[in-house]
Amino acid sequence: MVSLHNFGTDKSYQVNLISNEYLVDLCWCFSDKYEKAYWIELALESELSGQDVDSIRYDFWKLVDVKAYTKVGIFAPKLKDWQKVLDELSALVAHHGIRIPEEKYLIISYLSYIMAKQKQKNKESKSLATKSII
Repeated sequence: MVSLHNFGTDKSYQVNLISNEYLVDLCWCFSDKYEKAYWIELALESELSGQDVDSIRYDFWKLVDVKAYTKVGIFAPKLKDWQKVLDELSALVAHHGIRIPEEKYLIISYLSYIMAKQKQKNKESKSLATKSII
């Protein structure tokens, strides 16, 4: 998140990072020097600890509700739920009553399959090491 914070600042956005007073984890805000124009250019929400569909849906609602031109969701669904999550998130956007015509969504899925495979590989390595010692 810190690198996204720095990147947004470098692009002259006012960056709000994980504030208890705000709806999303990070946002890049534009305001002119006279503070007459103001909008959220990018809103980011992540949920990496809750891998179930309900947790992901709950956090995605925040992105759907906030007015921003670019909305980024970073989630870690279980591999078996991946398609269901994408379908549900797409439906949330499609059926939401208030949308900015120019808004765009980017969903980044960190699939737990990768972690599961790595854990399995580590177990196999430890098992082989144990057998060769004995």
